[in-house]
Amino acid sequence: MIVYFVFSTLFVLNRFKILQNYGTTTNAVIINETGFVRNSHITKEVIYKYEFFANGKLFKGDSQCERFNVGDSLLIRYWTFRPSVNQPLWILNHETCNLTK
Repeated sequence: MIVYFVFSTLFVLNRFKILQNYGTTTNAVIINETGFVRNSHITKEVIYKYEFFANGKLFKGDSQCERFNVGDSLLIRYWTFRPSVNQPLWILNHETCNLTK
């Protein structure tokens, strides 16, 4: 359990650093696929996922914001060499979630 916690923490910290230093910013579109906000196992807040194209392929991620609706746009950042590693830009910038309409 402790090893998992340490590994998870290091991955999250490195993920932010990788995306900030070596990421590519692009637009993503909110799709009609839902997930849950991290750490919301009690409140059950539902969020929509987003999709974007990188290197000719379609990738998805969690918007982590209940304010988005299907069809909304948001800026995300992905690791150029592994686009499955991606995050909404507002999280990386330590901001509140914003629409880019």
